[in-house]
Amino acid sequence: MKKGKFIWLAVIAALVLAPTMVWAQTKAPTAKALSEPSFFIELYVGGGGASSQSNAIRNFNTNALAVPIRATIPGNIDPYVLGGLKFGYWFSPYGTYAIGNMPDWARYFGFYTDFSYQKLSFSNQNGRWRIPGLTGDFGFDTSGSLATWAFMFAGRYGFLPDSQLPFGRLEVYLAVGPAVFFSDERPTANIRVLGANFGLAPASKSSVDLGLATETGVRYYFNKSVSVQVSFKYRYFAPKYDFNGTIPGTVFTYNAQSKPDFNLFSGQVGAAYHF
Repeated sequence: MKKGKFIWLAVIAALVLAPTMVWAQTKAPTAKALSEPSFFIELYVGGGGASSQSNAIRNFNTNALAVPIRATIPGNIDPYVLGGLKFGYWFSPYGTYAIGNMPDWARYFGFYTDFSYQKLSFSNQNGRWRIPGLTGDFGFDTSGSLATWAFMFAGRYGFLPDSQLPFGRLEVYLAVGPAVFFSDERPTANIRVLGANFGLAPASKSSVDLGLATETGVRYYFNKSVSVQVSFKYRYFAPKYDFNGTIPGTVFTYNAQSKPDFNLFSGQVGAAYHF
């Protein structure tokens, strides 16, 4: 290559690289933050319970009687184990997959979707039924399940920042959002009337309902890619189930309503991958 051309190429390279080097130098204080992960995916397991629910069974109607049977139970709900999966994004301007020119404070906020599954059943328990002039008792329980798909808006705050994790190696967060609840229940009852027992086992009924989900937790990062977390959830939804069938040994049909207001509480531990 001729010496003149080499000089001109060197000059052009200098003109291109010099501003780049100056820009990089001015960005040096936040360069470590440029590698913050944006997305995360998390698996978790946990367990919990729910407040007692007296509306697990309400009016019991049958064409054998002209009046409805009023029924009440303690409403004790079985403890449950749940498992779930989260997928989320933090709005950091220094994130690996940052969107546009977000302000610095955006890194405190994000969103995630959360899918979980669990059993949701009422413990075997004794209730009371009554019609005008007559009362009696009955045994009652249900077997059921619940899947929750939540859409959470989250805020976080970091502690213990270092060169590898400028936002903080320890992180606390709070999230709230709407959720879709897919539930089903299958009750069984043994009603005692004047010394006779009637066993009822209607078919399972399902319900899809909108409700509320909230969560708070603490997360610890081993490095930029792996973290563990401990969290607490509260969820609320109010399904309605209508059970129908025929009283065994008779030609009489029946209908019973269930309208519980579920208040679910649970604790979880999980592990996440960040990228």
